[in-house]
Amino acid sequence: MVERASDAQGWPLEDPTANVIAILEAATKRTDDLREAAVKRQDDMRSSDYAHITDLMNLTAAYEEKLRLAEAHRIDAIRAVDVGNVQRAAEVQQNQAAILATTVTASAEAMRTQVAAAAAASVAQTVDARQSQGLVVAVIGLAVTVIVGIAIVIGVVLSQGGSP
Repeated sequence: MVERASDAQGWPLEDPTANVIAILEAATKRTDDLREAAVKRQDDMRSSDYAHITDLMNLTAAYEEKLRLAEAHRIDAIRAVDVGNVQRAAEVQQNQAAILATTVTASAEAMRTQVAAAAAASVAQTVDARQSQGLVVAVIGLAVTVIVGIAIVIGVVLSQGGSP
């Protein structure tokens, strides 16, 4: 008969192969379970990150749309103010043009009146001067006629042998 091996206390020794195999299988299973848990955790993290990134992208897109609309309204308001300013400037310019036209018309009329008055005065002065010249010429003509008449009388008297 074959005697089984025993330890120092007399306990029989068993072949450690089965025990080692069981421990290795348990360790392998534990390693596999840890790997699966790590992969599942990584998948969960990726899924969570993807969901978080998707939420952030949606939130960003929503706020970008709100900002785009707000900027469009701001630009529209600025343009409305600019259009109002241009219209107001056009009204002011139109009023100034009307006032200038009225002023120019009044000035032209006043100038015409002054020119007409000056022309009338000039004509009157010219007529007076001409009349004065005509009177002087008439007086001179009369004086010449009188002198000629006197000379003729003197000439007739002298020709008849008399003394003047």
